[in-house]
Amino acid sequence: MKKKASGAKPGEIMTAHGAAEYLNCHVGTIYRLVRAHKLPVFRLGSELRFRQADLDRWIDAHTIVLEDESGRTRRRTRPKTKSR
Repeated sequence: MKKKASGAKPGEIMTAHGAAEYLNCHVGTIYRLVRAHKLPVFRLGSELRFRQADLDRWIDAHTIVLEDESGRTRRRTRPKTKSR
């Protein structure tokens, strides 16, 4: 039976692939953020698991509010910083 691809329910626990789909990014990005300790994660055995509520809080914490030229505010995710 094929799993449902989208529509995560509140309180849902996801795999790395599910988290990547939820965040609309590549699964490699998920693993990179986990290795850098930048994404909330827990282990179930040897597998990574993500709570939807934790990912939602992470999104909120990494969202910034900008003002455009007309003075209106708009939300935008924080730009990537270059690491050297």
